[in-house]
Amino acid sequence: MDGYTEFVEEVPASNDEFAQMASTDELEIGEMDQLPVGMPDAGKQGRGTGRVVRVSMRENMGFVSDVQLRASTTILGSPSDRRHLSLLDTIYLGLGEGEVEVGDEFTFYRNVTGVRSPSSNRLIGYHVDVLGWAEVIEVTGDTCVAVIRQSLEGTMRGDRVMPRHKMPANIEVKFAEQGIEGEVAFMPASRTLMATSDYVFVDVGAVQGVEIGTDLEVYDPGYRVEDTRAKFGITPTVGMDVLTAENYPFLVRHLKGLGCEIIAHGISVSQQITENMPEQEEREYIQSSMERMTEAIGTTPAGWLGPEYGESSRTPQLLAQAGVSHICDGTNDEQPYPIKAPQGQLTALPINLPLDDVNALFDRHIPIGRYELMLKEGFDALYQEGAKNARLLVLNLHPWLMGQPFRVRYLSRALDYMTRREGVWTANGPEIVGWYRSNPPQANKP
Repeated sequence: MDGYTEFVEEVPASNDEFAQMASTDELEIGEMDQLPVGMPDAGKQGRGTGRVVRVSMRENMGFVSDVQLRASTTILGSPSDRRHLSLLDTIYLGLGEGEVEVGDEFTFYRNVTGVRSPSSNRLIGYHVDVLGWAEVIEVTGDTCVAVIRQSLEGTMRGDRVMPRHKMPANIEVKFAEQGIEGEVAFMPASRTLMATSDYVFVDVGAVQGVEIGTDLEVYDPGYRVEDTRAKFGITPTVGMDVLTAENYPFLVRHLKGLGCEIIAHGISVSQQITENMPEQEEREYIQSSMERMTEAIGTTPAGWLGPEYGESSRTPQLLAQAGVSHICDGTNDEQPYPIKAPQGQLTALPINLPLDDVNALFDRHIPIGRYELMLKEGFDALYQEGAKNARLLVLNLHPWLMGQPFRVRYLSRALDYMTRREGVWTANGPEIVGWYRSNPPQANKP
């Protein structure tokens, strides 16, 4: 399964339900009754991965809580007559004796944008544009004088100011201590897609066990395909490789909660079975795949789909010995058929390769409208033939490809076309295999 990205989190202790890759600034512990924002808790011991990530420009990733916003002051003025202030300019802040000391540093920012939970619409903080920081050089009564030490954009009178906290550039990456699930709540600059080194705000935080350096996976759950599936009452069979099952347990729980059958899909898509693989190596590969999948999903997979349909002439026999009951590597028929094996019982459930969305849309660049027609035309031919002798249509679909918003409606229309027809059975692998073995084909008598 593809399309997963990892990123490093920073947790603002000012809002236990929100984690963000952003700058954090120091407030008084007494005011917030917890650690200053962005400061690591020495009492927490995360599970180190052995990796260290260097994150640049971390102070400029702006998020503030409601408490921080209300506690912040503003830039009152400057000796300069210029509207926009920059590096080494002097500014006056609304903090005085007893509130600030010479040498204290403050971050200034503007453009407050509310950030809400995608699920509940609850306000969880604010995204801000960080403009730079200044150092206090003199305290006089109710105000103080500071010098701008970093200027990222022209600073103006009235911009907000809050205490600066210097964050380490090198972050030790840690495994989460427990299952953590949330949603991306905000992407800066009105962007809709993010990539490596970009930062996002996520609606989970310290309450859920996130700490500075926690390694989280970002994934597309494929809800569009899932909604389409649910609309037509289809419970799919999902091919999952070992590395996905082991590293993304929330996906396993999600799919099992939907009642999906999970079949083994090798160790990873980059490790394929070929005729060049020695028999003992292939045997160990299959055995390891089955054992690790069993551990990861809690049950022994009954089915198998090799990465990229890869197999050798020995694969069916080795799969039967490993306890697999059905295999989807074949693309040579539109009916189930038995595979002879010296040990175990193996049934082939062939996939319709020309209708595989990767084969059609990604490899052969077939237009999506034409692909919808192919699905319908392929179904029509099999439906006609199935009136006398049952036919099997196995569609191999990938949420990262078919789940795109401009494609999924074509799939929805095709599935609606198919499932409306009388006598169509939407079944998963074990159901089809069970029926086939209980109703073996009979030879035609002359």
